[in-house]
Amino acid sequence: MKELCRLNATYTSKVAVVEFVEAVGLWAEECLLKRLRQASHFSIMADECTDVTTTEELSIFFRWVNMDGQPVEHFLDIVPLKATDAKTIYSALVEFMKDKNIQISKLVGMGFDVAATFSGKHNGVQSLLKKISPHALFVHCHCHLLQLACVQAANATSGIKHVYITLTTLWKFFHYSPKRAESLKAVQQVLDLPELKVVKPSDTRWLSPERCVKAVKASYSAIVTALNNIYEQTHAPEALGISKALCRPSTLVAIYCTSLIMFCHKWRS
Repeated sequence: MKELCRLNATYTSKVAVVEFVEAVGLWAEECLLKRLRQASHFSIMADECTDVTTTEELSIFFRWVNMDGQPVEHFLDIVPLKATDAKTIYSALVEFMKDKNIQISKLVGMGFDVAATFSGKHNGVQSLLKKISPHALFVHCHCHLLQLACVQAANATSGIKHVYITLTTLWKFFHYSPKRAESLKAVQQVLDLPELKVVKPSDTRWLSPERCVKAVKASYSAIVTALNNIYEQTHAPEALGISKALCRPSTLVAIYCTSLIMFCHKWRS
């Protein structure tokens, strides 16, 4: 093979790199599919989301037991969706399994979120899949359920609810203004703190509240300083309001308590 290559061939161009990555991806996928096809049964997990280009996509995971008796879980693909209704998602899952030569009759478990599109008893994705594999069991995503329970509990507690409102307002303040985001970054550099972006505390995304609280806690002094600097320069009342809200003792206690609770739950998990 070496003799067939040109002497000036470096294979560092964008085209060559993309081809190498695609080849490795195809090889890794085929290795996983080979193990999956050998399994006597498998479970499927999927969730839809919108990427930065506003394209609806469906991420697909499979869980099965290897020949050595060890359960494994692997991501296999992201499939673009034309719509996000149950029939479209169901068709995408079925077509994917057919294209990859995966026997749908081996399906024994399904893991989706609690949205009606997936969990509906009559027209949800899980009910449509049960028509093909009647013995397949549907299990709600436990992390999603726990997140919804935590959100409901937080909304029932005025102090925690106020903190989440403040953190959401803080995220919007920096997220929708590159100039403000750069101001925060500059203060973080001066104070020698990690350059962490403020994350939106989502009601349904399991990791977002933890990442949000962690980022605010790690860069608290930089965030307050940046807000005060922005207020002095622009007299934006929103900056002053968020700064005062973050400096309240009750807010500080809630942030640190929430961070501790999330850390303990993550450690126990």
